[in-house]
Amino acid sequence: MAKQIILASGSETRRIMLEKAGVKFEVIKPDVDEEELKTKLVNLSMKDLGLSLAIAKAQSVSAKYPEAYTIAADQICELDGVIFDKPGSFDNCIKHLSLLRGKTHLQHCCACVYRGDKLIAEIYQVAKLKMRELSDQEIADYVELEKPYHSCGSYMFERNGHALFKKIEGEAETILGLPLEKILSLIG
Repeated sequence: MAKQIILASGSETRRIMLEKAGVKFEVIKPDVDEEELKTKLVNLSMKDLGLSLAIAKAQSVSAKYPEAYTIAADQICELDGVIFDKPGSFDNCIKHLSLLRGKTHLQHCCACVYRGDKLIAEIYQVAKLKMRELSDQEIADYVELEKPYHSCGSYMFERNGHALFKKIEGEAETILGLPLEKILSLIG
């Protein structure tokens, strides 16, 4: 009997990554209020915050599908201790990218795999990205082109967002929000 694999995420990018890897899986969105949970998890490191969010998502789904391998992830974009959540609007994208331009920020990728009530693995990776010194017009043009309203950091690295950067240290899968290679080795 084939393993049942569930992606506990509404992320299109994570879904596409698993599909490209040839993984057979279902998508089931977790029943977790991330914003409420974040208010309860203050003063945690970025790693602990991201892993706590990923674990909450995985537990939410795994409890209903205990025989499945449940994959969940969370991504945190950080500049000098400030978290850049999903912008939600054109204006917020402009604000985020204006603050990030010319600077180096971090993308924290936190993931876990659950089966039933057992945490099989926690995975944490970080990437450093130095954004080019973009003009206001370049920022506005980019936001108009991609409309990255639901993207951590206000850019879609998997599309044209990679062109915004001068220097990148870390794996592309970390920036995209799913440590795919490590996850595949666990559920193999």
